[in-house]
Amino acid sequence: MTAPADPAQRLVDADRRAAEARRRLSSTVAELQDRVDPTRFKNKALADVRVAGDAAADAADRNRGALVGVAAAVGLFLLRGPLLRLFRRAPPRPAPSADAPDAPRAPN
Repeated sequence: MTAPADPAQRLVDADRRAAEARRRLSSTVAELQDRVDPTRFKNKALADVRVAGDAAADAADRNRGALVGVAAAVGLFLLRGPLLRLFRRAPPRPAPSADAPDAPRAPN
């Protein structure tokens, strides 16, 4: 492209190129604003959660036995302390001897 010799024509061409550059920049900015719109992110995240939830529910329906087994294992793990205390035997207590000072005495 050869530059026209007429300064007025060069000015018109420069204005036209500047207007085209502004239009492209404005288009790019509008596209970027649309891409980073928080509402769009929120809607996408909600849709992803719904899809994941539906997939998890379908998997649970197909594998009920495995789900019950996993739930039981998690429950036993979380309740291991109380369950151990419930089933642990207490150590046998020694029988009180007659000469012990705090042993109960038979009435006379």
